[in-house]
Parts: sequence; C-alpha cells; structure tokens
Amino acid sequence: MVRNFFRTHRFTLAEVGCFTDGLSRGGEAKYWWALCVVPRDGRAVTAKGTTRWGPPSEKTLTVIRKAADRYQIPAELTGIEPADLRYLG
Repeated sequence: MVRNFFRTHRFTLAEVGCFTDGLSRGGEAKYWWALCVVPRDGRAVTAKGTTRWGPPSEKTLTVIRKAADRYQIPAELTGIEPADLRYLG
C-alpha cells in the first residue's frame, strides 16, 4: 500500500514488479529522492512519504531492501535521484 496525501494505491505482493529510485517534488520547486513502487503493469507510483532532501540514509535503503528480499521483489536502489526525471514538470 502506498499512501500519499490525496490518494492511496493498493497492490497485492504479486502485482509489485520492483522498487526503484524515484523523485518527488519538494520545496522550492526542486525534485528530491523518493521510493518508487512499480507494479508489473509498468506504471510507477511514488511513495511521497519517503521524500528526502539529499540521498536517503543507508538505514532506510537497507530496510527497504530487506523487505523486498523477504517478499522476493527486485529492489535495485542506489539512493540517487534519477537524472533523466529531475527536470520534468
């Protein structure tokens, strides 16, 4: 489940394709790192509650990776904002 301010997205574990690095709009019209949940249908859902100025802590990435491993969900997280998305919007 991804709970954002205006919308909640619900997925079964079987529907989740992977976790990846994503972006969320932060203050001053800047984009910051956030976890992105990608269902098998390909649409990406940003978990805006994970938005962080600067890179996420290694502890945060470790917890996400452990959860992903537990449920056999690929999670290739670098903690780096995807540069190709940074200037959209």
